[in-house]
Amino acid sequence: MRTLAELDVPPLAVIRAALTITAARGHFHPFDQQNHPTRTATAIETETLLTGGHLPDAAALARAASELPPATVTAVHAWALAEPRDPRMTTPYRLRLARAAAAERVGSRDVPTLAAAIDGWQRSHHMGSVGERLTTVAEVTLCLPQEPRTYRGRSQVRYLLRLRSTRGRVLIWPARPRSGAVPATGAAITITGTVAAHDWYGDTAQTYITRCTWENTPTHP
Repeated sequence: MRTLAELDVPPLAVIRAALTITAARGHFHPFDQQNHPTRTATAIETETLLTGGHLPDAAALARAASELPPATVTAVHAWALAEPRDPRMTTPYRLRLARAAAAERVGSRDVPTLAAAIDGWQRSHHMGSVGERLTTVAEVTLCLPQEPRTYRGRSQVRYLLRLRSTRGRVLIWPARPRSGAVPATGAAITITGTVAAHDWYGDTAQTYITRCTWENTPTHP
């Protein structure tokens, strides 16, 4: 088994391993949240996979690796090499990422940088087409109360919810609940809504959904 200090692999190998971990776990987990009580950072598990260390649920990892399309690995690598869609997103991270992705070989210090490309690439895709009715499992990352509006003499409660699907897509739900009930920040839900519009926030693709119904989901995405 290689030690962590001996890691010396092509950048595509890191991306492939990170995609495998993400598919097997059903989510990408950021390196800066590695102290989560039940999750391990994707970058940490990626390096463990690359160095032959022990990881839980070997069967799920093997299945994810066998089902991973090579085109997805190539697409993430191309995204890492490309200039950001929004020039304002040319951050120090994106510059480090482009350098790592362009290198012939990378080491341990580059794993968090390359693994995080999975998250950015996932967020660069919209969901569905305008007018489509879609259902997905998602985590509520923001539930922001807004100023109520008066409509025909009645006060209308309003919220703006930001959700992240299990595939990393970002959904925006301008909620107008009649009962006032909306899921709280951090809740895992199954939500059905109609795609109203697609737009961008920096390099993040945002899909707006309306006419939504939802229920709590026992399994966290």
